[in-house]
Amino acid sequence: MRKIYFSVLALFTFFSAHAQCDYDFTTVNTGSNMTVMITPSALNGPLEPGDQLGVFFVNDAGDLVCGGSLEWTQQQIAFPVWGNEAGEDNGFQNGESLIWKALKQNGEVYDVDASYLPSGGTPGTYNLNGLAFVTSLAFEQICNGVVDPSGCDPIDFSSVNTGANMTVFITPNATSGPLSSGDNIGVFFVNDQGEEVCAGAAVWTGSQLSFPAWGAEALQDNGFEMGEEMIWNAQSSTGAIYTITPVYQAASMAGYTLNGISFITHLDYTLVDCGTADISGCTVSTACNFDANANIDDGSCTYADAGY
Repeated sequence: MRKIYFSVLALFTFFSAHAQCDYDFTTVNTGSNMTVMITPSALNGPLEPGDQLGVFFVNDAGDLVCGGSLEWTQQQIAFPVWGNEAGEDNGFQNGESLIWKALKQNGEVYDVDASYLPSGGTPGTYNLNGLAFVTSLAFEQICNGVVDPSGCDPIDFSSVNTGANMTVFITPNATSGPLSSGDNIGVFFVNDQGEEVCAGAAVWTGSQLSFPAWGAEALQDNGFEMGEEMIWNAQSSTGAIYTITPVYQAASMAGYTLNGISFITHLDYTLVDCGTADISGCTVSTACNFDANANIDDGSCTYADAGY
């Protein structure tokens, strides 16, 4: 059973910054919850409509897991905070601290310090069937949303025409975003080796477009299975990679359907941080051939003769 951290102040302290700034704000409805109300006095700060705010618990592995979240509206709003099921590690335990995080659509991540209206129990902790009123929120930015696409490998957007397909249609409402004409966008399935493989792609035009998403041939691992989720990715001409969350005209359009058609009404883009590209060279600053741009030492360093 994981350790429970009890808050002794109405304001809990900031949690240490997450190294990758890749917080997942999805939650599990466990059936038991408390309600948190964001009051009008707590509506100031850097968030804008569409940004995400949530509370996290620490699971048995020491990871932060979202136990309740909302899409920011800049209006008073209430949301459920989920408690763990018996014998499970999927929600808050009674008395466990609520760790607040926020994520803006531009990728900025914030630690959030919440103040509460006095109520039964310890403010800032999970209380089954309880109600917490948040009177203020203080934001401290921990990630600026800037990522480095220089280390991204090219994505293979080629696909196999298996003869069976459905049509994916990107409507005019879904043409905004970071892509420019000539960039690539596509849908991917996960093959038997756990790899993402393209099963349909198009060159971005900035206007509505459609393309086939190919289904698997009988007993082959070369396309989508019926009902399989379509994973969306894009890559710009600069090498930047985006994971994409699509919004479908209807929920039934989200999975692969032979001879079906999916209408995409919106696309949300998340820029992938691929890290810095590997540059080999001499990394020793006292060497004659020191390369300030190198991040991998290749053993090529040379030094002046003694007394030179």
